[in-house]
Amino acid sequence: MRASALPSPAARHERADTILRLVAKDGARLAMRGTSMLPMLREGMVLRVADGKPRIGDVVIFRQNDILTAHRVIARTLRGVRTAGDNQPLVVEDVAHDEILAIVDAVYGSDLPDAPRIDTTFFRWRGQLYGRCHAANAFAARVRALVSAGAQFAFPWQRPRAAPALLDALGSIVRNDPDAFLGTLGDIPAQRFADLTVRHRCETPILNALRAHDEAPARAVRDLLAPVVRRDAVVSMLQRPHVVALVKTLTSADVPFALLKGAARAFSSDGSQAHASCDIDVLVPPPALEATIAALRRSGYSFRYNDALQRHYLRTHHHAAPLFPPGPGPAIEVHTSLALPGTLGLRTDWDALASHLVKVESDDGAAYCFDRFASALHYAIHGIGFERLRDIFFCAQLLLELSDEQRAELQHLAASDAIDPVRFGASLALAARFAGLPWAIDRRTRRYLDWAVRREDMPTALRTRTYGVEAWFVAGCGTSLRRDIALLNEPSQTQLAGRIALTPVALAYAAAMRPH
Repeated sequence: MRASALPSPAARHERADTILRLVAKDGARLAMRGTSMLPMLREGMVLRVADGKPRIGDVVIFRQNDILTAHRVIARTLRGVRTAGDNQPLVVEDVAHDEILAIVDAVYGSDLPDAPRIDTTFFRWRGQLYGRCHAANAFAARVRALVSAGAQFAFPWQRPRAAPALLDALGSIVRNDPDAFLGTLGDIPAQRFADLTVRHRCETPILNALRAHDEAPARAVRDLLAPVVRRDAVVSMLQRPHVVALVKTLTSADVPFALLKGAARAFSSDGSQAHASCDIDVLVPPPALEATIAALRRSGYSFRYNDALQRHYLRTHHHAAPLFPPGPGPAIEVHTSLALPGTLGLRTDWDALASHLVKVESDDGAAYCFDRFASALHYAIHGIGFERLRDIFFCAQLLLELSDEQRAELQHLAASDAIDPVRFGASLALAARFAGLPWAIDRRTRRYLDWAVRREDMPTALRTRTYGVEAWFVAGCGTSLRRDIALLNEPSQTQLAGRIALTPVALAYAAAMRPH
């Protein structure tokens, strides 16, 4: 017996489209889904399709992004027609004649055998009006969007709060509570929720949770996240050979090393969770830094900085300048500690964490990685400032696997830190919130946590200029961290003055936002 390969998605879609064209001549019926054709067409209705030449105002069926789409014709073009959803007049599609699969011939109120037709004369006349007055509808929609955006920017209490929804969704995933997950989406616009999810690199766990739901809000977010997760899966798959090559290179050079975060996941996991990373992180003892770099350079890796910039990188970072492979692939960052110099009082170098290294063996070799305690600590450190909630998500999953004594030790490390106890404590507190664990925090840490969540829903122009607020929250420890945050990215005098001036504005804006 010969095994035949499964048809590709493109081949399956082509076959389905051919069948639809054939059955359209006999009046096939399709169930209506989605919201793009509101208010005239909505879920629950059934569309009877036919074969014919579309006119302006007709609803045509075509395939878009692997999905059958029913949109209204608003104009004719040389190649075919131009369409738009009644509820999305600002988004138009050019559909060629050979891409039109059918036109909508009748509309029924439900899928019952005796369901009445609802496309009355007035219904059809209204559809013609939508098609022929599309320019006016689009202009009105653009004005409404500008007014709404302006109102949301000027009036903080009118801005939708997507960040609390994302936090609740991640927490429900960590606690394995699928019923609570669906309720977190609420009435948050799908695009806004998806954009925030991608910005915090949480698309993979969110999409995995969405696959268990087929409600309209879940489908809308799922369709937006699916292409991003597919890309992440490819990146994750291509990254693992580079991690394996790194392990072999450093092992043969007899250099002590430990894989960190994404590199550790890529080396030790079965690939079922594709969380793509943009680089490969490895921790080495400070005395072994030069030997590690030399081994990588012998295998073809090289710097893209001159010697002066490389030295500057080492003085200001907790890892050497990135080393790039000779061909396509991720860069390697060789770390000597887990935190930037001067950002934590906690020691995070090789000697301090050596007792938390465990040997991971696979068919591709063996490498040291962190145990659960050190991994949770690393993710909490990387989550300071909440730049990426994915780190907090991983930390929360690990907290559930630690003992009460280990969680108490992490809490003590954050509370007793001499440089940044507030933001470090907030990182662990949010992870504990995801995991549903009791976690005591002081008033200042709670205020920072509330501020950071509100910050994520601020307008981008304001959210990305809150260095002064971050510096204000780390004040009081007698360190230079406040100055370093205020001077991040080496601002000019004008930019520095702007950061200082925006500090009270950002705090007032956050305070005026509607509570979760």
